[in-house]
Amino acid sequence: MNELIIIKTTVKNKITKNNIINELIINDYVSCINVIEKVSSHYKWQGKVESEIEHILFIIFFQFRIIR
Repeated sequence: MNELIIIKTTVKNKITKNNIINELIINDYVSCINVIEKVSSHYKWQGKVESEIEHILFIIFFQFRIIR
């Protein structure tokens, strides 16, 4: 049985984004990675409202399970 797993994460810069994508795909750890670039993120940090431009990664892979 195969179970589809999608992990959503964000990264702050293109170098990190490309490093993650290359590492995961070249080593066959994932099936696919979808990217949404230049997303505006807003949050509260240490009492202040902050905002940054980030990239969203949807990391997609299948978990294989043995059925007995």
